[in-house]
Amino acid sequence: MKVFVLFSPATYEGECGTVYGVFSSKEEADKYKRPCEEIQEHTINNYFSDDIKFYY
Repeated sequence: MKVFVLFSPATYEGECGTVYGVFSSKEEADKYKRPCEEIQEHTINNYFSDDIKFYY
């Protein structure tokens, strides 16, 4: 499954950056995008979602 992640890159080396939203379409992500953010396309495998790690 493809998703579009609204992402703010890290400002310092070694930082991960910040995810602001995950959307099913690029158009939807574009509605919420601010100038300092970027949209990245990723693939999420529904069958192996336990392998995805989320950090809050």
